[in-house]
Amino acid sequence: MVERHQVHIELIGGPEDGRTLSVPGSRGGLPTPCFEFPGEFRPDFDAATFLRAVRAGSAELTWLGYARDDRRDDGVWRYRYTGSRTTPITDTRDDRSA
Repeated sequence: MVERHQVHIELIGGPEDGRTLSVPGSRGGLPTPCFEFPGEFRPDFDAATFLRAVRAGSAELTWLGYARDDRRDDGVWRYRYTGSRTTPITDTRDDRSA
């Protein structure tokens, strides 16, 4: 089993600018070189509206990309925003009659 520890990072740029969080680090203490994570869903979408959008094929999830940049003097790694992409959210149920 590989021993992992938490590494503190700060997000620079993009919609999550200034956010700090902890991510798993490697044995050498390096966090992953880059990653994507989902952005927020629209807060005005209630469950019924969201389900209608999925069934209509118009629901999307935005993925935010960040790449490791440099390390601050206090040991926190900075990740720079690299852009976003969207992927459709589809209804994968076999029975769509519900």
